Amino acid sequence: MTDTKAKILDAAQRVIIGYGADKATLRLIAEEAHVNLAAINYHFGSKHNMLDEIFVRFFQPIEEDRIRRLEQAVAAAGEGGPEVEEIVRCYLEPFLVFVQKYPDHNHILYQLHRPDDSWRRFHGKHQSIAGPGLSRFVDAFSKALPDVPRQTLLARMAFMQASISWLLNNAWILADLKILCGLSMSNREMVAELVAYTAAGLRGEIARKE
Repeated sequence: MTDTKAKILDAAQRVIIGYGADKATLRLIAEEAHVNLAAINYHFGSKHNMLDEIFVRFFQPIEEDRIRRLEQAVAAAGEGGPEVEEIVRCYLEPFLVFVQKYPDHNHILYQLHRPDDSWRRFHGKHQSIAGPGLSRFVDAFSKALPDVPRQTLLARMAFMQASISWLLNNAWILADLKILCGLSMSNREMVAELVAYTAAGLRGEIARKE
């Protein structure tokens, strides 16, 4: 990514935080980035393309970090493959890095989130970003959990994704729950509990069919 393109994306994020995605015009973004509109059109072509780039900028590093951690875990574990808890950590920890790097990510993504527009366009255009990473985790979990049927495993992985995302995107609720429940655990201990909780769910008894 060129310096100018990165500078425009940085400016776009600041303008979106200040005005919202709908009111964040290309002119406002150009003024914030100290570039002309021609530079924005050259690098992105349209506002929709710019919003897509912001999504990619957020989520692609998470997927790349997940794959890197999983490959290291698989190599270290040898023929038997890593334990379920280690695979969960490989999936979870890049989220933690992301939240620390972008403490205002919730506000930006909320401004960008329009179910009939941005998210559908993003997933349709950039589905390949999550695809390879997802298949590698499915393979790793399948090896670690050979008795769990594939459809059950996929459903539980979907629950894992949803629960981890919710907890990390609503960290203030988790902090309140720690107070309400009288928990004195550190964040590191809470993450360890989250890993254990998620792994137990992935290993759990298979639901009986009605």
